[in-house]
Amino acid sequence: MSSILSASKFLILGTVLALAHVAYSATYKTLVLLDDWATIETHSIFFDSLRSKGQDLQFEMITPVPAIRYYEEYYHDNIILMAPSVKGININP
Repeated sequence: MSSILSASKFLILGTVLALAHVAYSATYKTLVLLDDWATIETHSIFFDSLRSKGQDLQFEMITPVPAIRYYEEYYHDNIILMAPSVKGININP
């Protein structure tokens, strides 16, 4: 009986540790849409702070509009629009 109890404690502890590792190592995929590549340099402190918080940044030009989803599955967790010169865009083709 005690061996079953210790085995179940070991299993629970292993599960908790595995979940903690997954939560700690999780990264978020973030798409940054730009109208000028210079924005990466001018906003480097902002982008570095996002990276330090676990964001995996992918930079793309806003024209042509990159694919952001496949049916109902999105490629990224977040999208940041850093394109002030763009007046309108259709992101749902």
